[in-house]
Order: sequence, then structure tokens, then C-alpha cells
Amino acid sequence: MTVTCNKLQAFIEKQWYQPKNFLTYLLLPLSWLFSMVVRVRRFLYRHRILKSTKFDVPIIVVGNLTVGGSGKTPLVIALASKCRAEGYRVGIVSRGYGSNNQGVTLVTDDHSAAEVGDEPFMIFHKTQLPVAVAAKRCRAVEALIDKKQCNLIIADDGLQHYAMQRAIEIVVIDGKKKFGNRLPLPAGPLREPIARLKTADFIVVNGETRHKNDVTMKIVPDHLTQVSTEAKIEVAALNQSAVHAVAGIASPERFFTTLRAMGLTFEAHAFPDHHVFTPEDFQFQDNAMIVMTEKDAVKCRTFADDHFWYLPIHAELSDDFYTSLFHCLDKK
Repeated sequence: MTVTCNKLQAFIEKQWYQPKNFLTYLLLPLSWLFSMVVRVRRFLYRHRILKSTKFDVPIIVVGNLTVGGSGKTPLVIALASKCRAEGYRVGIVSRGYGSNNQGVTLVTDDHSAAEVGDEPFMIFHKTQLPVAVAAKRCRAVEALIDKKQCNLIIADDGLQHYAMQRAIEIVVIDGKKKFGNRLPLPAGPLREPIARLKTADFIVVNGETRHKNDVTMKIVPDHLTQVSTEAKIEVAALNQSAVHAVAGIASPERFFTTLRAMGLTFEAHAFPDHHVFTPEDFQFQDNAMIVMTEKDAVKCRTFADDHFWYLPIHAELSDDFYTSLFHCLDKK
């Protein structure tokens, strides 16, 4: 049943980035209903009919208008590291998609990706900063302020979480996929209308920029890293070795394109976003090297052998962006 649902979801999402077709028009009534709910909900928060919480510390929300990956998490990691270098006591909040936690969880080394979610787990290990996971992000913010004395909070996703007031909004756009067919869910990928961009403080484009005022973000791959030992090698060292490339992310083709650009030849294996990996997923017919994303690697540490490697990445943004960001923070 789960496999069938995943295939159906993948099929529908594929239609979002193709010319409008019969399925698109079939889903349009549901999209109109979704749009109405979105507008009503925002109206209720704007006029304080629904409660939203303001905190004494600034909150930077990193989100997107579309379903799926756009590069939010690498940007959150880059922002957190830069803000820490500027002297802020940074904390990070996340919904923790796929986690089985209840209430608020402060991520520690003793947790697993299954307990707190793959992205929060990876963010914690890459930044070594306080990370709080909760379905209600306001409770996560409170925990970081009370228990970790954070004076700046970065929210990984949460653009549509209006119960949490924010000082700065950063919208991330996939420069290649952009907004697909530009329709709301479920006929298209939009969570909110494109006009929502007008209220954002910064628009960051992962890849090719749309307008001159957009901020360009470049995703840069690092050395291949062994999951079990953290040993590092250059991709060029593989030569013509047989490789299986595995990706359980929202845009697996982006990962595969990166590997090809680095000169790697491989057999591609795409899994659903946030897929919970088991050893059985890697029962390939040969004993070749397995290369995966860093987000997937954190879910394989308990059973990974010497054949498991991952490709770390980091986000690069201009100094002008950070100058503008800290100028905005100074005014909050």
C-alpha cells in the first residue's frame, strides 16, 4: 500500500512540472478550495483572530512557496554558521518531518534520525548548534530560549507557520524547477500564491537567478566521505569504479546531475523523500561503492559498511547578502 501511494505521489508531482494536462484540470477544483483555505487562514492571522506569538529574540524563517526541496537546509546551515561567527547564540527549530517525537525534543548525539527527523539530525551534527524539534514551532523556540539562552532563532521551513511571528523571511526558489505549472496544490506545487514573494525580505535562488534583486545561492560539493569512518577521497580517485548512486530526497535528479558534473559514472536509484532506509534497500547484485546524499547517510549509520559513502555539500552566498541580512537584524 505504501509503495502504491509513493508511486501515485511521484506521478502527480511529475505532472506539476509539465504542461497542463487532463489530470491538472481534474484537480483544479481541489486547488481552488485549497487556495481559499490559504487566503482565509492568512486573513485570520493578519487580523489577529488566530493567535500568533511574538518572541523577544529575532526569528529568521527560511521557507519556500512550493512543495519539495529547494535548498532550504543547506541555506539554514550556512546562515547558522555565519550568524554564530558574528557572535549570535544561534538556535534552530524544525518540524522534524518523519520523526516519531512527541512534544519538544532538543537534539543530542544520543538521538537517531528516526527519532528527530533526518534534516534536524543532519543540521545538529553539521553545526553543533542547539536544534529543537516540535510540531508546534513556538514551543521549540521557547525551549531554545529558556534552556539554551539563544538570542537568534533560525526556522528550517515554517514560512506558512503563521502562529510564529518572525523578524525576517527568506524564501528559497529552485532556480531550475521554479514554480512548475504555477498552480496551487494539488494541481500544482504551490503552497501559497506567487504574489507572496512581495512580502518576503529576501528571495534566494538555488541556481539561476530570476531577477536582479534575487540572491544567488550556489551549492558546492565537498569530498566524498565514508559513512562509517568519515574518511575522505576525491571523486577523481574512483576512476572507472562501479558505483551505485542513491538519493531519497525531494529532487534526486539534482543530486545525480551533481555527480555527473563531477565526472562520476553510476547506476541511479531514486527513493521517496525522507525514505527510511534499511539494509534491504542496498541489496544490489554487485559489491560496488554506494554514494548517497548526506541527508540519507545519517539514516544509514547503524548498518553502513565500507562501501557506503556520501557527498557533503555547502551553500555559498555573496558577502552583500550577509551584509544586508545583518543590517536587517540590527533594525529588529
